[in-house]
Amino acid sequence: MNALIDLLTSDSGWIVYAILFLLIFLENTVPFVPGDAVLAFSSYLVGIGILRPYLTFLLTITAAIAGFIFIYFVAHFWGRTFVDRKKFRVLSPERMAKMDRRVHQHGYWGLAVGRFVPGSRLLMAFMAGFTRLKFLPAILYTSLSIIAWNGLIFILGRLIGENRQAIAGFIAKYNQIASIVVLILLAILIAWYVNHKAKRLERAS
Repeated sequence: MNALIDLLTSDSGWIVYAILFLLIFLENTVPFVPGDAVLAFSSYLVGIGILRPYLTFLLTITAAIAGFIFIYFVAHFWGRTFVDRKKFRVLSPERMAKMDRRVHQHGYWGLAVGRFVPGSRLLMAFMAGFTRLKFLPAILYTSLSIIAWNGLIFILGRLIGENRQAIAGFIAKYNQIASIVVLILLAILIAWYVNHKAKRLERAS
């Protein structure tokens, strides 16, 4: 942590923000990358005073929007062209037209709420480009969703960072209580198992 603080206060501090931008961009473009992990961690670093709040928040929004735009245009220009050229049986022109109609009916609202549905953002961005939703409305709905979602994560992360000592104390107490409860449940389970075994032996004899 001290090394990170030293880096941010040096002339090379911009490198950290550049890496942060890249990681959040990858979260929005690469499958199986843990969603919002970097966003949550960056907001925590803001909460403990390491990262600049406004710069970090703006950067996370910009990176997420850039990721959406990248996937949108990949699907728009290459994904659809590839499918049209290959003429897959499961993706007949009739099915494609039906899918386009459904996405165009509800796709924009899907983009507005998709950021709040885990695992859906990459699919939503791809479908928006693949079905060729209008770019400006798509980016508008997506941007509003990103601002709302990132803002929520950002606020929670800052609260955790600013109250980390109190939270650590609460977690310690919670772990103690949880350990006691687990031990009690384990003792009950063992007592039930022993009693059940004893009754089976009595019936067998």
